[in-house]
Amino acid sequence: RIVEDSLSIPLAMITSQPSDTAVYLDNSNKADFSVAFSSPNATYQWAFSANGTNWVNLPAASSALNGGKTPNLHLKAVQLAFNNLMFKCIITVDTCTYETNPATLFVYSTTPSGMVSNGNDLTSTTTNINSQGSKLMNEVPKVKLYPNPTSGQVSITPVVEGTYRIFNEVGRSMGEGEIKEQFDFSSHPAGMYMLILQIDGNTQYLRVIKQ
Repeated sequence: RIVEDSLSIPLAMITSQPSDTAVYLDNSNKADFSVAFSSPNATYQWAFSANGTNWVNLPAASSALNGGKTPNLHLKAVQLAFNNLMFKCIITVDTCTYETNPATLFVYSTTPSGMVSNGNDLTSTTTNINSQGSKLMNEVPKVKLYPNPTSGQVSITPVVEGTYRIFNEVGRSMGEGEIKEQFDFSSHPAGMYMLILQIDGNTQYLRVIKQ
């Protein structure tokens, strides 16, 4: 009787994608992007693009960055001109190549009022305190936008109560008020906008692309 041994072939895959990152230059000029891959034998190459079509490979290290050929890219001299640059990582294992989804770098000159910055993550200064005195953040639904990109109106779901602020690509406020079901971008120029929602002491950041 012939017994066949099953072969265990490790599956190579991207297990964690880089995320969009916001930098507020009055607090920090540094940004980080990271990727995780299932194979320990992978090689990494980070690249950037201004339009999502033409990509330029980054060096392993320079005066402006570290980790250009590692899973963790660290930008240490972010400027306002870097706003809306996209970053992705090309991963190679043997003869196979994998690419991450592009992640966008948003750069603003100042931190929005009422917010505090902790590295690249912004959180509301408002928290709730339970009877034992420990901090307890309210659970709120994650809001989604549609259609996005949009040529005019964009709707949110689910509809929640709270306040909003809209900032353009250079960090200029484009409006604020009570959260509503629809937002009208028809009079705004084409580009990227940041819709910041404050809901029960929590903050959500939604990128809007106006065509």
